Amino acid sequence: MLLTKAITFEILTNFGGGRLIRIPFYDCTPSSETANQLSDAADEVIRGGAYVGGELVSGFEEQLASYLGGGYCVGVGNGLDALTLSLMALDVGPGDEVIVPTHSFMATWIAVSRTGATSVGVDVDPSTGLVDLDQVLKKVTKRTKVFLPVHLYGAPVDFSPIQQNLKDRGVSILEDSAQALGAKTSTGMAGALGDLGAFSFYPTKNLGALGDAGAIFTRDSEMADRLKSLRSYGFRNSRYQFGELGVNSRLDPLQAAFLSMKLPNLDAEGEYRNWQVETYTHAVGEAALKPVKADDGYSVYHHFAALSDNRNKFRQRLSELGVETDTHYPYTMEAFMDLSKKRSFRVKEADLKGSKELASKVVTFPMGTWLSKEQTLVVSERISEALS
Repeated sequence: MLLTKAITFEILTNFGGGRLIRIPFYDCTPSSETANQLSDAADEVIRGGAYVGGELVSGFEEQLASYLGGGYCVGVGNGLDALTLSLMALDVGPGDEVIVPTHSFMATWIAVSRTGATSVGVDVDPSTGLVDLDQVLKKVTKRTKVFLPVHLYGAPVDFSPIQQNLKDRGVSILEDSAQALGAKTSTGMAGALGDLGAFSFYPTKNLGALGDAGAIFTRDSEMADRLKSLRSYGFRNSRYQFGELGVNSRLDPLQAAFLSMKLPNLDAEGEYRNWQVETYTHAVGEAALKPVKADDGYSVYHHFAALSDNRNKFRQRLSELGVETDTHYPYTMEAFMDLSKKRSFRVKEADLKGSKELASKVVTFPMGTWLSKEQTLVVSERISEALS
C-alpha cells in the first residue's frame, strides 16, 4: 500500500492573476491512516515499559536483516554513528587509509575523520554520482584498510568487479547505504554486498523514522556482537564488564516500533519513486538538463538529481512556478578538507573533477509517496515549462 496522502499546499497568486499551488521539496507529515498506525506503535512502547533496548529493537533488527537477505542488523542512534561504529569495528585508526568518493554527504568523511585515519579521495562519475571503480584499485596502498563506496541518491554501486581484488589485498568494504535501502545490483542488495553496510533512517529517507535512527548490517555474527558492545559503551556480558571503549548510540525502541510498522511499505515506495523518475525524465526530454542516473542495478531514488548549466536561473524559474528544489550537494570533499585542516587527506585535483561538476550543477526535485500522482504530474509540467 502506498502511503500517499492529500496535502494542503500553499496557494500563490501568479503574475498573470491566476492561482497556482506551491509544492515543497519535502513534507514529512503523515496521512491520517499512517498517523493512527504510528500512534498505535507509540502506545505499544509506552505501555510496554521497555524504553531502551528490548524486544521492539531486536524485532526490528531481525526484520531488517531478513529484508536484506539474512544476516545480522545492529540498531544505532543515527547514520553517522552507523558509519563511525563500523569503522571502529574494523579497527580503523591513525596510520590507516580509507578510500572514499569525493562527492557525498559530509557524514561519510566525518566518520573517517573521527577515527584519525587518512581519507583517500576518488572521483565520481557526474552522470551517475557514483565512485569511479577504475580509480579505486589505483589508490590502494599497504595502509589501505577500508573502501567506503556511497550508494548516492539511492543508486547502488556495483563493486563486484573489484571486490575479490580488494579482499586479496586485505581491504574491507563498508557500504554507505544511508540513501539506498532497497536498492539492488545483480549480486544482491545495497548494504549487504560488502563486509558491513551502514543505514540511516533520518525522517526524509525512503524508510524514515520520526527522529534520528540508524543501523548496521553484517553477515558475521562475531562482528554483530562487537557492534552491539560498541554501541553501548563497550560493555560485554554485563553493564559493568568492559570489553573496550565504546559510545552510547542505541536505536530507540520508539523509533524501532515506527520503522517496523513502515518497513513493509518500503518496496512500494521504491516503485513509486521509479515511476516519478520516469515522469520527470520524460519532462526533461532533450532539454539542457541531464538526469543523474546509474546505468545498472535497481535504484530506489532517494533523490532524483539532474545537472543544469544554469542551475540558479532554472531553480528560480521553478520556484516562480511553485515548485521548490534543492541541491544535493553543493560542495565536494575539498570543502570538508578546508574545515578539517588538522585531519589527514590524500586527494589530487584530478580526484575532484567530476565531483566539482556535480557540486556546481546538481538540482534535486520533490520525490516520494507524500506527493500524489496528480501533484507529480504538476511538477513534471512545470519542469517542462521552466526548461522551455
